Amino acid sequence: MNQIPRRSISEAAQRPALPPDALALIAQGNPKPQTHPVSVTVDSVKTQESTERKLPIGKTERQPVAAIEEPDDVGLVQLGFRVRATIPPALRQAAMDRKTKRIRPCTQQGIIDEALTAWFKKNGYQL
Repeated sequence: MNQIPRRSISEAAQRPALPPDALALIAQGNPKPQTHPVSVTVDSVKTQESTERKLPIGKTERQPVAAIEEPDDVGLVQLGFRVRATIPPALRQAAMDRKTKRIRPCTQQGIIDEALTAWFKKNGYQL
């Protein structure tokens, strides 16, 4: 096996000799980005009319969802339990779909809270 001769620490700390063009590039530092000033004017009336015309046929704008009334003094607690293996991926998918469509509840916690609350009310339990 060929061994590379060992260098002393002072030899290893020496800077290598760089070509003059590399030294010039280092001396310049980071170049400033070249940007061109852009002026943009928007006519809000025309913009609103053009977006209204672009809605696909059969699609309507979503109405805001009423906020769920929750008592302020109710805290959250952590629960740990097992569920079928198909539930976590379905819950993640439902939360992601609802979040992209901006439908509430849009979190896994909110979806589970709403489902359990409905189950308790349906079965006559008080919360």
